[in-house]
Amino acid sequence: MDSVEIKNLRKELGMTLVEFSELLGVTKRTVINYEQGKVIPASKNKLLQFIRDTKNAKKETPKVLDVKNNLDDENTNKDSLSIEVYLKNHISTLKELILEKTNLLEIYKAENIRLKEELEPYKSK
Repeated sequence: MDSVEIKNLRKELGMTLVEFSELLGVTKRTVINYEQGKVIPASKNKLLQFIRDTKNAKKETPKVLDVKNNLDDENTNKDSLSIEVYLKNHISTLKELILEKTNLLEIYKAENIRLKEELEPYKSK
């Protein structure tokens, strides 16, 4: 998805930047970055496409809270499969995001150690 599509999706859903960021599991600043054309990680792009496709199919916002409501419907068997798919995709996306953040944390730790070692000679002066 590109920046225009993301902004249009958020507006079509009637969500503020904060609400949309909570749906995606990112900060408000990250959503602003996406809407300004910054790079979107594959895991978030996948989630955005799923939200768009679900919205187009259902004409409503997919939210985790809707899961409970759908389970109470008479058509539980029909809806439970799509709910299960949604939750599995969401969990998979969250796992990918955790992995990305863990890898980034390791990079920052290694850089921090390198910088401390580089600064060590200057401490004694």
